[in-house]
Amino acid sequence: MRLPGKIISAFALVSLLPLILMSVLLYLFVNSSTEDHYIRQSEAALAAFRFHFDDHLLRLERNANDLAGNSEFLVNALDLPKREVELTALLESYLARDEFQFAIIQMHQPPAMFKVFQEGLGTFVGNYQLASLAGDGSSNSGVTRLSEQHAASLAITVTVPVHFRNNLAGELTIGVMLSSLVEQFPLAAANLSGLLVTANGQGLYATSPDSLLRANIAQIAAVRSEQPLWQAKVQDRNYFIQQSDLIDLNGQVVASLKYIFDQSDRDENRSRLLRVFLALSAASVLLAILLGYFFQRALSKPIAEMALSAKKIAAGDAPNRIHYYADDEIGDLVAGINRLSDDLRDTEIRLRRAEQVAAWQMFARQTAHEIRNFLMPLTTTAAQLERWSQSGDVDHERAAEVSRNIQIEIQRMKYLLGAFSEFAKMPAPVLKKIPLSAIISDIRGDFAEELTLGRLHLESNGATGSLNCDTGQIRQVLLNLVKNSFEANASVDELRIHKTDRKMLFEVCDDGCGIDQSRGIDPYTPLFTTKERGSGLGLAICRRIIVDHGGDITCAPNPTRGTTFTFYLPLEAE
Repeated sequence: MRLPGKIISAFALVSLLPLILMSVLLYLFVNSSTEDHYIRQSEAALAAFRFHFDDHLLRLERNANDLAGNSEFLVNALDLPKREVELTALLESYLARDEFQFAIIQMHQPPAMFKVFQEGLGTFVGNYQLASLAGDGSSNSGVTRLSEQHAASLAITVTVPVHFRNNLAGELTIGVMLSSLVEQFPLAAANLSGLLVTANGQGLYATSPDSLLRANIAQIAAVRSEQPLWQAKVQDRNYFIQQSDLIDLNGQVVASLKYIFDQSDRDENRSRLLRVFLALSAASVLLAILLGYFFQRALSKPIAEMALSAKKIAAGDAPNRIHYYADDEIGDLVAGINRLSDDLRDTEIRLRRAEQVAAWQMFARQTAHEIRNFLMPLTTTAAQLERWSQSGDVDHERAAEVSRNIQIEIQRMKYLLGAFSEFAKMPAPVLKKIPLSAIISDIRGDFAEELTLGRLHLESNGATGSLNCDTGQIRQVLLNLVKNSFEANASVDELRIHKTDRKMLFEVCDDGCGIDQSRGIDPYTPLFTTKERGSGLGLAICRRIIVDHGGDITCAPNPTRGTTFTFYLPLEAE
């Protein structure tokens, strides 16, 4: 991964880690606080129902005591065989005021039992057997199962003694069914979704405004847990449940009350928390990416420029100055590279000037050498003519021969001056994208005779690609190299073409007399030649063409005989 990607990834990761940690802590806090909230709600609901229960029980005790002390009731009760109708009407008047739902009178003398109850309670109350009062005649109150055959026959009852003239004449029991008490409990005031009475894993009765809960009440009634608080899932909704037991007058657990809370608000809080987390995550990652992007631009741009400058310096080129104005460590590096670039540029200028001076010096020496070679035969001829003139020994044949020699030297000088002019006026290449196959086709056309006679072998090794070049100048290079090979007495010439990752290599290998490089003379030096009538500019022109195309040319002797010229051209990016 490149530096910009690493910087942006690091920023994104650094922004996510604290966000994830914060979200986990917030999630745990929300869960914990929500559970604490439901525990507090359940405790409040339990206290509210206990208050509701105790309030009804207190009212029953007050009504029972008032009824037992009513003089009219006592007269009717003591004269039961004669006043049964009046007693029934009196009790029914109390029932009509909904102060209790049933009443039972048990007389001791004479033994008798009388029951009165609201419509629909006969099955439960009719089978009920009264429990005896405490030995001291005090009242009993609490939860009672009216019928052993019906688990749902639970009621809260109050049993009080009936005294007449300080004697215990009988017992009075009044009560309210637990189902009615549950139905009368205000669920909304306690934030309850439902109230369920169960016994032995079965639902006895329940009250709830939640239709989904009412339809699946049996599922919740069947759930048992050792914990006082637990959760239950009905379809796609979660409920929070707390349970408390109901104890009858004998201290036995006869039923359980389950307080049910809808957890939709907690689920909504979780969903809201998830949405907030995703929004914060997206925002923080986006902000981190933006910050990382601007930071990496501020950081990686000078680093990339320094890397490019270092590559150019390593390649021997003087890069442009890097502009970075911050006073930090990167600024120190930039200043160092700029100084190195300036020094390299100054050195390059000095070397170029020195090379130019050296080239002109060598050119002057070679030119002087060639002019001396031209003047020497002319001087000799002029001296000879002067001697002939003084001696008078001149004939036409000798004059004609001297004239021919002078013309030969003049033609050679004209040829040399023409080569100089061509070298000086070498035009810049006109670069075009040319397929290698087209270049090979031109080579086959230029050397058709040599290829047919077997004096030239062409190997392309399946190389493909395109070159950005001037085909005319490249053909001139190949023609010059092959021509030089045959002029060096080569019997066979080989032209090999190879493709590398970024270059196309051309090799011209011959078995001629070769070039003697033992004296350290550069064969590409202008005016250097080993041929009798050569100008010494052919290889210099070849090198200039190749360099202008962005390549280079070298030569090396073959292990057996001859020379191999190798030059490369950069490949066009595909």
